[in-house]
Amino acid sequence: MPYIKQENRPLFDGPAALIGKDAKCAGDLNYAITVILHTYLKKKGINYANLNEVHGMLNACNMELYRAVTGPYESIKVNENGPVGIIKEFGVAPSHEHHPGQQTLFEK
Repeated sequence: MPYIKQENRPLFDGPAALIGKDAKCAGDLNYAITVILHTYLKKKGINYANLNEVHGMLNACNMELYRAVTGPYESIKVNENGPVGIIKEFGVAPSHEHHPGQQTLFEK
């Protein structure tokens, strides 16, 4: 989870928001993230431990995006449109079902 102390967030919130706002496509985000990672690795040093740390962090970012945004979005769409036919045939429910009372990014 990307949760850091409240007092440390302003250091990152401004630049991160600008990158997100200015990016026009996934390639722009990829470039910006790559520059950040290269800068971080240049400071920390390129070795197995640091590369492994960065790869783990990228994987955690991917999982957090799915947990916080993609999963709830998919649940909304399944509720709106029903599950994919093949899933319905096997009686398998989506593992990321939205539970009543659970707040998502899409609720106001």
